[in-house]
Order: sequence, then structure tokens, then C-alpha cells
Amino acid sequence: MQLTPQEFKTAAAEVVNPSLRQFAWGVFDNYLIRKGGSPENAYVYAPRKLPKGRRLYDLLINPYLRSPFTREQGLYIYSPLVDTPKLFLEFASLPENPGFDEEPNTEHNTTVVLDWIHAYGVLGVTPSTCSDPGADRMRQGGREDTLSRFVTEAHNANAALRLYEAAIAQDGPDIDFIQRGVPKSHKDELTQQTTMAKDWALNRVAAVVQAYVREGCYPILVRQGDSYQQALVFDNLLSAMWLQMMWLLMATGEVRRCARPGCPKIITYDQPQQANIDFGLKKNARGKYKTRKDKQFCSTSCRVMNHKQKQRS
Repeated sequence: MQLTPQEFKTAAAEVVNPSLRQFAWGVFDNYLIRKGGSPENAYVYAPRKLPKGRRLYDLLINPYLRSPFTREQGLYIYSPLVDTPKLFLEFASLPENPGFDEEPNTEHNTTVVLDWIHAYGVLGVTPSTCSDPGADRMRQGGREDTLSRFVTEAHNANAALRLYEAAIAQDGPDIDFIQRGVPKSHKDELTQQTTMAKDWALNRVAAVVQAYVREGCYPILVRQGDSYQQALVFDNLLSAMWLQMMWLLMATGEVRRCARPGCPKIITYDQPQQANIDFGLKKNARGKYKTRKDKQFCSTSCRVMNHKQKQRS
């Protein structure tokens, strides 16, 4: 039994307070790969089949319950902007850890993509057929949520984050890394001076971030007592993550890097005030989402390399 847009609209109204649904995202228990006619068109989707003898209302009104839906399709609701504030950093690290095969639709890539989606949900780039914004947050994937699109978007996120890290490296801009992205026609001109290379890199990153945020985010007013606060909300999970990247560019507080000398990677940063709004959703409902406050290294390899460096010194 497939859910109709009207059924989903009715159920969604019961899941999250209507004024807060814009900040929520849905994760289904099970996702499958459906071939789209050619390998590059294989896409991810969550079959929205009701458990036997259960109403749609029962399935969606209790998003945190796994029983009695253990072997059936259930739904989990969370707020990416609150529960997973470092989600962009994790998404951008996928091309490096665990890494992707060059061909996008390999068995390894499929495993990596499905593992990530089972934790956080689809990117949501498939246009929704439902007009209700609450049900929109329960996207099940579809023809646009292809494996190849996921891999491409992860590489785009990785490129933007690493270029930003190279530009603001503590020991000065990493000119060699920045040169990789500079157009050949301007390479000599833009990389002759450290300042010019840094400016080009920061402007390039800002342009990419702005394009993603403009595509899928918009401002709203959130009431806080007798006053209002502006917040940015997202159309899909991909946009929500790029909104987090925008916050990184705007960060005025602590931006903590990997503790291994020479590694420029960012592992955490202070969120803007928007992230402190009480969105009314259950926070840190899954242990995986919680960021370790004592985390010092970007990866196990950096931790091991740091230990070896200390031993040699």
C-alpha cells in the first residue's frame, strides 16, 4: 500500500508542531536501491508500506517508537540543525573516509551511501509531490536521489571544505592546494601572492555556498516569547547541510582543528544563535548524532600519525 499525498499530509500534521515542521527531517527504517534503466540512474527510495493491521496514523504519530514496527517500515523525525550540527563536516569527509570508488555505482559506494542514508535520510533532491511542508520533511527519495548524485554532492562538499581549510590554514594559505582549483588562464596571476591566492579561494568557496543556500533555503520568523527571531529553514537535507557550511564561514567563535600538527581539517565550530532555538524536537535521540566534545583528531589515521610524530621527537 502506497501513501497518497493527502494521507501523508494528514499524518504529518500529527507528527510535529506545524510551526516547527520546517526544521524537521524524516528517516525511514528501510531504504532500497531501484535501477533506473541504466547504472547511473539507480536511485534510493524508502517504500512507505504500512505494517499489517496498522493505520498510517499509528505509524507516523509515534516516530521514536521501534516496536511493533521492528521488521516493518517506521519513521524517525529529527532536526538536522540541532541534532546534527556537524553533519556537513561528516558528509564532506565521505570521499576520504571511507572513500568512494571512481565509478559511482559500485558495491562499495552503494554500501557507503546506504549506511549514511539509514542514519540521516535521503538528500531529498527529488521534487516532492506533496504540498504540505510537514510531509515534505518525510521524503522517501526517488529518481533524482541517485547514487551518482549522492557521490557527486559529497565530492562537491569535500572540495569546498578543503579549499576553505587551505585558505585559512594556521601557517598561512596552502598555495599548492589552492592552485589545483585556479583556472589555468589565471593560475600565475592569482597564485603569485599569498593574499591573492587566499582571496580567490575564499571568494570561490563563498560563491559555491551562496549558490547552494540560495537554491534551497529561505528566512522565516520564529517567535520567542513576545519577540521574534529570524531563522533560515531548508527545502531538503542537502540544503540544510550547506546552510551549516554557511554558518562555518560566518563563525566568530571557536573553530577547532585537528590536533595533529600540519593537518588543517576542521573538526568542530561554534554554531550561530539560530542553532539554539528550541525547535521542539527530541534532541540527540540517536547516539551517532552526538558530537564528542573532547574530539581532537579528524580521523584515526591522524591520531596514529600524531602519536608516531611524538615518539620520533
